[in-house]
Amino acid sequence: MAGLAFYQVDLNFDSGVLQRVGLFFFLGTYFMLTSLVSLPMWQHERLIYFQEWAAGCYSSLSYILSKLFFDLVPLRLLPALLCAAILYPLVGLRHDGPNNGSPPQGPIAAAMFVTALCLFNLVATAMTTIIGLGVNSSSVASFLGVLLCLFTLLFSGVLVNQPTLQAHGGVVGMLPYLSFLYYFIELALYNEIYDKTITIQPRDGDLARKVTADGKTILSQLGYAHEPGFCFLGMPCASLRDLEVLGLWALGAVVLCYVVLRFCVRDPH
Repeated sequence: MAGLAFYQVDLNFDSGVLQRVGLFFFLGTYFMLTSLVSLPMWQHERLIYFQEWAAGCYSSLSYILSKLFFDLVPLRLLPALLCAAILYPLVGLRHDGPNNGSPPQGPIAAAMFVTALCLFNLVATAMTTIIGLGVNSSSVASFLGVLLCLFTLLFSGVLVNQPTLQAHGGVVGMLPYLSFLYYFIELALYNEIYDKTITIQPRDGDLARKVTADGKTILSQLGYAHEPGFCFLGMPCASLRDLEVLGLWALGAVVLCYVVLRFCVRDPH
């Protein structure tokens, strides 16, 4: 349904840039909400874990790694890959190289999009897992999980952009960097328009008022990275930085899951 809603959007401002932002925001919302499904699992298995751990069946590390593996791979990574395989051609996301012939080519942009979507899904699941492990009450865990989703969505750069927050001064302008959805949208949008020319067409149809702007200007106005430059394997440095941040966030969340389970969760017996 999302593929049909955003089917083959043109690359102008109204039906191209804004629709792509809406698509990426929808994908982030969808996968964040589905990650909340795993919260009750940790509540139900808490007693079983302590009984088997106390009996020496396994260590805390082997338990958390096995649980995360069999939750992340079939329930998080595979759906993300399937989603990207369906949406990417239907929406008509980037499948060509930049106008000047420099990297990245379309397949590299597609690979970065898929990787970022999978990493975002991993981070969302690991963050909700931390809440599920550390909170005894299912209702409180669900409430905190919803708050995490709302915070991530609010400061993703879509509902309120970074230049607006930076105008308030202080730490407010840094809040988007605490939203992992911000990095996914920045990478996906940068790959789509950073070297494109965007047409801004007035809705009254007056062609004389039609203006054009380059993709870097649009990204700057929206509050996302817009600096040029290519790094490893021809990937844009801005996109590669977003992948690194998501990867480090995912790794840190998994480590924190183990720390919470090993040192913070107490046996209720």
